Amino acid sequence: MNIMQTDLRSAGRRTRMKWLKNGWQLYVLILPAVIYVFLMNYLPLFGVQIAFKDYRPSKGILGSSWAGLKYFRQFINYPNFGLIITNTLRISLYTLLTFPCAVIFALLLYRFFRDMCASFCREKDWFTRLHIVAVGAGIAGFLVQAMTDYSFYNYRVMFLFWAYLGVGALISRRMSLPEGGKTA
Repeated sequence: MNIMQTDLRSAGRRTRMKWLKNGWQLYVLILPAVIYVFLMNYLPLFGVQIAFKDYRPSKGILGSSWAGLKYFRQFINYPNFGLIITNTLRISLYTLLTFPCAVIFALLLYRFFRDMCASFCREKDWFTRLHIVAVGAGIAGFLVQAMTDYSFYNYRVMFLFWAYLGVGALISRRMSLPEGGKTA
């Protein structure tokens, strides 16, 4: 290594250190994220070795003796091993197949509520606006209850859902009449 290469390396280190000193606030800003990733993603990898040890809580992870592949062989020789693997693969496949359905449903909901808000802004009659909000709130409430409550066939919710849809149909019929629904 000659003198010129040494000077270039030391100059590169100096500019790097200067750059680090100038941007120290950015490193402080990213520090919580780095700590979080280390604590939540890398630190738990230490516990993966429990699968290969004859774990005793009194001895801890490091004090327990190695079991090798003993527990993996035990699992593979289990009588219901095939059923367990089949069910796991079915659930994974089901999750992969239903994910696009959830995305399509979310896009349909977005379109519906966007159109509802547009019709709300177009209307001049406050009575009609009130009913548009009532129908939207009823449908939204039904969807929320359907997604969170396993017994969403509750008669009150179904009654309100169909009542809101009926009121919405009456309003749309009223607005299709000549002169905005004003009858003689």
